Amino acid sequence: MSRMSDAKEMAFVFDEAKCIGCKSCVIACKDKNDLSAGVNMRYVDEVESGTFLDVKVRYTSHACHNCEECVCVDGCPTGAFHRDDEYGCTMVDTEACIGCGACEESCPYGAPMVDASIQKSRLCNKCVDLVALGKRPACVDACLARCLDFGEMSEMQAAYPEAQRMTGECSPRTLVVPKDV
Repeated sequence: MSRMSDAKEMAFVFDEAKCIGCKSCVIACKDKNDLSAGVNMRYVDEVESGTFLDVKVRYTSHACHNCEECVCVDGCPTGAFHRDDEYGCTMVDTEACIGCGACEESCPYGAPMVDASIQKSRLCNKCVDLVALGKRPACVDACLARCLDFGEMSEMQAAYPEAQRMTGECSPRTLVVPKDV
């Protein structure tokens, strides 16, 4: 499995209690990355629970979890999926991508997506161009409810001590502030 090098360990933080499901994060990502219709690199899911008269809804906003063990990197036959050494983020080089979909099939979180209009895989790039300028990713800035944040894992853990690291088979690097906290 492809593991993280000594690069920075970057992470998104998502606060479940604050998300209102507006999808402004999705729209900001689509706009910044000029994504085709039907192609997203950030998603908002609606999760219902309970029964009639006691129904609850919560929303989850997610993108690439920047996993420690990247099956998308391991499964890519061309090396288009790789780790960015400076930011420690999982990235895709669209010039090297052949659009085979191996990354899409291997990722248990559905983060990579083959964009049929360009026959290349797309993946959240954590807006490293903005991060390099000291700014935040477009989705974070667009979030109306301020339920998203992004930065170095250690800084995010200090800023959100109640956040829990998401669990999963690839050791995702997303922190979640549970709704019940």
